[in-house]
Amino acid sequence: MIQFVICSENDQPDHLLAVPATASFIRPFPAFILGNDRFAAFQYRNQLPSSYFDPTNASPMTALAKKTFNYVGYFLIVAVALYALTFFVPGLHDGFLQNKPLGSLLWRLTFWTHVLLGTVALVLGPIQFSTRMRSRRPALHRQLGKVYVVSILTASVVAFYISWFADSGWIAVTGFACLAVAWFYTTWQAYATVRRGELVQHQQWMYRSYALTLAAVTLRIILPLELAAFQLPFPVAYRIVAWLCWVPNLVVAEWFFVRRKAPVAVRV
Repeated sequence: MIQFVICSENDQPDHLLAVPATASFIRPFPAFILGNDRFAAFQYRNQLPSSYFDPTNASPMTALAKKTFNYVGYFLIVAVALYALTFFVPGLHDGFLQNKPLGSLLWRLTFWTHVLLGTVALVLGPIQFSTRMRSRRPALHRQLGKVYVVSILTASVVAFYISWFADSGWIAVTGFACLAVAWFYTTWQAYATVRRGELVQHQQWMYRSYALTLAAVTLRIILPLELAAFQLPFPVAYRIVAWLCWVPNLVVAEWFFVRRKAPVAVRV
């Protein structure tokens, strides 16, 4: 008997099935490897329609909208990553850093570590979610996944420390501290589930983890809107964005799971 994972068109596993390797009703799809286990995506013809796996069924407008959304997302991710690296340029962000404890070596080390490793995680996310890369380069997917996990586990710990120095009082401090805890927890769960071979749960926790990683992007979208469009004072805007940059991201991720078909374990 071999374990197979039935996947949807975007490689989201929906069913687990144990069947003989020679079963005639299996139509193989490209295989990929996670951990030490080999999984193969296939179509179980008697239970799932072929359209379930056919991404070409999407209407031209839907496909165009999805492609446009992806390109905009990639652009924002790269833009924020490049912006983060400018914090390593002396004198460029003196206004933001003027109220920080720059005389503390511990604060400086934790801040630069957070910026650098957070940028690494931000850039790796789209690569790790690439179906093509997972199917064609499974070993690379695993190695980059380890880099992603280590980067976030480290960055979230130092982020928790520097969150206590956030501007605008305890509301902002609490918001960023909770973000750091949630970032660590979701990423650890993503790692723990894949180690246990729980592929569906692994992908769900990875979506949650990267949704929190994208707080770096949503913060830099929402904060300028608060200041320019709504004319909010900076302390008020910063307290709001400390929560608004990540809580809606998690809500969207959970909505994505709910709207999909719930995984069902099948054993034959």
